[in-house]
Amino acid sequence: MKIMAVIKADGYGHGSVPIAKCMDELDVYGYAVATVEEAHMLRREGITKPILILGYTFPYSYEQLVREEIRVAVFREDMLPQLSKAALKAGKNAKIHVKVDTGMSRIGIRPDDSGLTFLKKAMETPGIEIEGIFTHFARADETDKSNALCQLSSFQGFLQRIEGELNLQIPIKHCANSAAIIEMPSAQMDMVRPGIILYGLWP
Repeated sequence: MKIMAVIKADGYGHGSVPIAKCMDELDVYGYAVATVEEAHMLRREGITKPILILGYTFPYSYEQLVREEIRVAVFREDMLPQLSKAALKAGKNAKIHVKVDTGMSRIGIRPDDSGLTFLKKAMETPGIEIEGIFTHFARADETDKSNALCQLSSFQGFLQRIEGELNLQIPIKHCANSAAIIEMPSAQMDMVRPGIILYGLWP
């Protein structure tokens, strides 16, 4: 199982660069951040492992992100042709992680027919490489896990439809945040995203 350390917001105030350099010596697959600026800073400081931007990224940044092999969270159709253009110009594939909204209600495609249509379009877009797919739990840190388990069921059902109806095997499926890592072992798929627990705090 891969570990993607979440070091957004300057490592929750602890310093994302020193944390990344420390974790580079450990068996960490890569790092998740919130913004383009955070991702570029890590690259400038010599961090070479995979970086995933969890939030929205603007088209002006795509070509440089592709060149630096920074992964982008994708959830809108207009992002696909824009990333494709940047990838073809950079001469590299744009590695994307598709964000699925299973109940957080911020960003993401829906885990339904419209989501399948989106993924089919992504599969057919030149220069796009679907490396991952993920969702985020809204309330996994609560004692009552019913909401998080409902989200997990929705995500798992959607993954089954992707594999069965699109014949698409996405290499990295992930949804477990700090709380889910501790208390929801069934949510630990190909990769987990520890955040606050990296700093010794209970979610």
